[in-house]
Amino acid sequence: GLVLWTVTLALEAALAGTLTLFIALAIPNPVIAILAAVGWYVLARLSGTLLGTAGIPGEGQEALMAPASGVDAGIWLDRGMYLVSLLLPRLDLMAQGDWLVHAPAITGMLALTVLQCIVHAGLIATAAFLDFRRRAF
Repeated sequence: GLVLWTVTLALEAALAGTLTLFIALAIPNPVIAILAAVGWYVLARLSGTLLGTAGIPGEGQEALMAPASGVDAGIWLDRGMYLVSLLLPRLDLMAQGDWLVHAPAITGMLALTVLQCIVHAGLIATAAFLDFRRRAF
């Protein structure tokens, strides 16, 4: 459990570090860059929770999500969260604390984590390349 947790924590830190470095270089204002990096990390870390609660109205939310003039806001919010989750890595699946106490059931979790990091590192590298070409040092 400790080895899997350590590997996924290192992958998560590497992914967050590369995106933070890209954001710091791409956005000239340091306050906005820090807020963007923290917002990305928090949203990526909470994406599993937000997906789990999407589409499940809680008590008292029926009136809040009621269709207004034929538009169902709940469906659009669910679809929007699903689209956002496609662009973000699922950091909630990495470095889970219960892996340190209980033996993790490794059912492709490490492969999924590595694949997810490779895909998002490729996206970050592509964005960095396009930003580098745009600036034309």
